[in-house]
Amino acid sequence: MRHVAIGYLGLVLVMSLWTFLVYGFDKRRAVRGGRRVPEQTLHLLALLGGWPGAYLGQRLFRHKISKVPFLAIFWLVVAIHFALVGGVAYAVLAGGAQHPLPWPPSLWQAEREPEPSMTICGVRPEPPRPPR
Repeated sequence: MRHVAIGYLGLVLVMSLWTFLVYGFDKRRAVRGGRRVPEQTLHLLALLGGWPGAYLGQRLFRHKISKVPFLAIFWLVVAIHFALVGGVAYAVLAGGAQHPLPWPPSLWQAEREPEPSMTICGVRPEPPRPPR
């Protein structure tokens, strides 16, 4: 799993550098009145792993920082990457746990005797009776 993390970080590094350069190029074209890079291309570069470079390009070049719809999509892309990395990290750190959530046990376990910690003053509660 370590090679996947290193691969992802390498991808993010390369794509960030490329995306940063594209943001600079687009800003230069915007100032000089040349043909611009489409916003879809900027979003695609961010989605493919260049979101840190896109963020730095936005801040350093003061580019696309006042366009709310553009920024909304950009931050959605960042959230997707954080969710993806968080999900993979959780799966790796859970270490192959059979069921990561401790509650409710009835979803994955057959009915069983209550644990001693589930008793009230040493008396086990009666199981619920089916309705009549």
